[in-house]
Amino acid sequence: MQEIMEQPKTVVIEGKEYTVRRLALFDVFRFVNILKHANLLAKFGELMKTFDPENGENDESARELRVRAGIELILSLADAEEQIYEFIAGIIQTDKNTVKHFPLEAMVDILQIVFRSNDLKAFLDKVARLMNQTK
Repeated sequence: MQEIMEQPKTVVIEGKEYTVRRLALFDVFRFVNILKHANLLAKFGELMKTFDPENGENDESARELRVRAGIELILSLADAEEQIYEFIAGIIQTDKNTVKHFPLEAMVDILQIVFRSNDLKAFLDKVARLMNQTK
């Protein structure tokens, strides 16, 4: 159980510090619902590999691929806009109207903390091991 424990991270947005709380089980389901609403559930693994910093971060073609994938992601997520605001507001413990007015780079900072979270990685690893055991 120790591998899932991680201290909350903070992000400073327009001079105010927000704590990105540890993810909970209900966050996983909220996130999956966002992906389903945006028709991205099947593509999510592929997109995560594209944005993995270890996949040629300094390579120009990898950067171009990330830009294209980012545009596709944004266009797909437009249908889940309100759900995204609610998800982000929940993990930084603020209201969705505040989140709506964050600068673009703030959203990237928050999402980087979430997707690089050891909590999330450990949870997904355990789910993958469980799925392999059931085969």
